[in-house]
Amino acid sequence: MFVTHNIEEAYRICQNLMILSYGKVEACADKEEIFKRPPTLTAAQITGCKNISRIKRVSGNMFEAVDWGCRLTVDSLPDNAAYVGMRAHYIAAANENEQENVCYCRPVMTSEAPFRVTVYLSVETPPSKAENYNLQWEITWEEWLHMQATPLPWRIFINPCHLFFIRG
Repeated sequence: MFVTHNIEEAYRICQNLMILSYGKVEACADKEEIFKRPPTLTAAQITGCKNISRIKRVSGNMFEAVDWGCRLTVDSLPDNAAYVGMRAHYIAAANENEQENVCYCRPVMTSEAPFRVTVYLSVETPPSKAENYNLQWEITWEEWLHMQATPLPWRIFINPCHLFFIRG
């Protein structure tokens, strides 16, 4: 057994993880499965998921990601889903052909690291304050330089195969 408070360290060293929060088991499985589909809101947060939203079913397999400010369509929407999550590096710039699961957004602020940039995005409307953002997007410096030259609003694509749902 290996105990740590550093999720990156646990991921590097262990094949199976157990995430505990306030004495409760939030997740216990293979590390790839926990990171791909965290079973609880707490597990998603502990594994570093930056984009989590409450959902509201619109119709069939379409739902509104309330906190992201956009509507998305998936192949299958679980009946008991209360939240949707997506890792920040899975957001992509939309190409001209993509129409479904595309959101219009503007950068609010950035956080720069040596090899990547985290772009904080406001969906649909210009933000009134720097802390008013809906999504975090982690991109390479090359992608960032390209996006800076792209006229606003930007079109981003949210690939439904990179979404995970959390029950309420």
